[in-house]
Amino acid sequence: MFQKYFFHRLLYRLRRNVFPKEKDVWFKKETNTRINKLVKTIIGLQKHKDLLVGECRDSFNTLEALLLKIKSLLKEQNYSELNKIEISFLNNLIVEVYECFHDTEIKKKKTMSEIKKRLEFYGVDPDIKISTSHRPERGEALAKADIEKFSKKRLLTYFHGTDHPSRSWYHIGGFFRTAYKAGLIEISKNLPTQTRIYLLRLIGVYIGDNVTIGKNVQFDYFYPELIRIEDNVVIGNNTKLWTHDFSIKKYAFAPLTIHSEVVIEDNCFVGPVEIGKNVRVKSHSVVLRNIPERLKVYDNADPQYIKFLEKAMSGTAYEKLVHKFVHWVMSLCKIIPYDPVPKDIPLIGRLPFIERLPAINLKNRLHKLLGVKIKGHITSAPRVYIDAVHPELVEIGDKTLIGDGVIFRPYDLNGNPTKIIVGNNCKIGSESIIMGCNIGDNSQISIRSVVVGNVPKNVIAGGVPAKVISRNTEAQPFK
Repeated sequence: MFQKYFFHRLLYRLRRNVFPKEKDVWFKKETNTRINKLVKTIIGLQKHKDLLVGECRDSFNTLEALLLKIKSLLKEQNYSELNKIEISFLNNLIVEVYECFHDTEIKKKKTMSEIKKRLEFYGVDPDIKISTSHRPERGEALAKADIEKFSKKRLLTYFHGTDHPSRSWYHIGGFFRTAYKAGLIEISKNLPTQTRIYLLRLIGVYIGDNVTIGKNVQFDYFYPELIRIEDNVVIGNNTKLWTHDFSIKKYAFAPLTIHSEVVIEDNCFVGPVEIGKNVRVKSHSVVLRNIPERLKVYDNADPQYIKFLEKAMSGTAYEKLVHKFVHWVMSLCKIIPYDPVPKDIPLIGRLPFIERLPAINLKNRLHKLLGVKIKGHITSAPRVYIDAVHPELVEIGDKTLIGDGVIFRPYDLNGNPTKIIVGNNCKIGSESIIMGCNIGDNSQISIRSVVVGNVPKNVIAGGVPAKVISRNTEAQPFK
């Protein structure tokens, strides 16, 4: 964790030490200090030089040699030779090396290597498979052709063999690293913009110049360093930027790139895609495919979904108070592991009796305390809202995954209290609304769907209202 923290701090220091363009810069007192900082930064980055290839490595070596030369000339006060050095050339080298370390392919390879090592540490065979099953609504063949048409590099990389997310999330990101990133992301949500950007840069998010990030923007906890936001980008409030897909027995990740001059309005959901220059993403849109530069406005918000959302969140004062309390408590326990102590905690995690201690299950205990019927072991993401008046009408089956911001409202369309029954081994996509209905075993609900009727077993359903899209061919009970 700390190695990664200092690596990103070095990169941030590298970018900040670009020189002003005045010709007499070498006579300034702070120049010597800045050069010394740059030299220390380059020395610190040397052990990561193996990540660079080709031109990037050449640029790194050139910058290293040039900085040592400048340091020597400053010590000798040889200003005639220093004036021969083009400041713009030095600045371009600094920015180029900074960009190289933030290159998407470099980050993806480093991330893949990290995950492989972690899975091998836990005795999991890291079988890597490229898949497009995160876009099931178009079918496997159409989705694959669509992705390849835009960019082959943006395919999700799936690692098979991970356990249920509640018991294996730290296998992928590491317990301390994920907790550290999650902590900084949560702290940054309501801070001033510049402080927020500084904290996000510390955990590896590439953020260009003149970027505005709204309040309560949710960055990916596991690998936020795969997010790249270029110059003059505006991101609205309550937007989610995701680089991963965590399902039973598999984990997937891919980079998310937002090019310059992009405006993303409030309440959007952006997956691991590439958004071209000068694109405007309208509010409440769900972006799960690449947006080319020629498409100036992207709007796939469903007016019916927004109506259901407003209705679902317009409860009584008592309901709102309970929701606020539950949200506050869950925000404290969202990064607490379900297992008692992960194995990768030094010394303590390797003690044999630790694994035999009972699981913590804070979220499940909280839900049960409210009256929700939970059968077995489930995973619920942050900001899950359960009706405060009739929580006892919500029943959730074993090994079910509940995405971020899902709302459970146990009523029919006429407002009559109706039971919600979610089967075993289900997956409910983020920000979906579940009304009074039955969802069969091994079924999946797509992101931002509204489920008002029963969903059969072993299917993928989505939309407003949710309809069956296809069979869930990947459905398999968790063992």
